[in-house]
Amino acid sequence: QSNPTKAFLRKKKLNKPDSLADSIFLHGWVDLNPHWEISATEKEGWSLFRETVRPLIFREMELLRNNKFFKNNLELDITVTVDGEKYKAMEKVLVGRTFLLLGVSKFTVIYSSDAALIQKAPANGIIEIKAEHAKETKCPRCWLHQVHPSDHLCHRCIDALEKLNFNQ
Repeated sequence: QSNPTKAFLRKKKLNKPDSLADSIFLHGWVDLNPHWEISATEKEGWSLFRETVRPLIFREMELLRNNKFFKNNLELDITVTVDGEKYKAMEKVLVGRTFLLLGVSKFTVIYSSDAALIQKAPANGIIEIKAEHAKETKCPRCWLHQVHPSDHLCHRCIDALEKLNFNQ
């Protein structure tokens, strides 16, 4: 039995660039407007999150997923305790974006200055990663587990629907 997709692709004439110079993949990065530049501290903060914190959280989440602790990331509240001095740069860049970066309902970072905890921490400065089932109610629209001001929808969904002039 023939595959209709393959037949379609065989018949379709592909648009090929006239030369390799026309390929978007061979062009360099476009210089950004200076308005979008971030400070060295912000770059350091994103680097700490992306290269150290995030991979360890994802590893922990995978272990929990394999042990059937949860099915969907949005069912989790994640709390990470870090060496406050080492991760100071990360504090500024995570404000207001935290749950979006991991796809969880709640993500909290505790910046510790407790010398005893910091001394026991591994070299990466991450003291503890704690994952718990989300305690709040699940929004039926976006599935985030958050405090709901109304009977059913979270703040984000109410705001989005109001902007669309959608009557509940």
